[in-house]
Amino acid sequence: MQRKVESMKEREKLMEGGWVYTEMNNLCNYISNLVENEFLRFSGVVSMVTGYVINEDVDAVGLCNRLSERNI
Repeated sequence: MQRKVESMKEREKLMEGGWVYTEMNNLCNYISNLVENEFLRFSGVVSMVTGYVINEDVDAVGLCNRLSERNI
């Protein structure tokens, strides 16, 4: 049982400060950039087709950065 507890603590330490944490942040940033770009593309298509301009400012990158800082 002691070995299992030590193993879990070591795995948790690697998750917090190791490459997993860095890659998780990179993945979140890439996904937020993708969502923001897709929204901008959608806004462009809507404005061309309907003539109605969507004036909503989307900051998915900033939102994901704030969530990442809180370890969510």
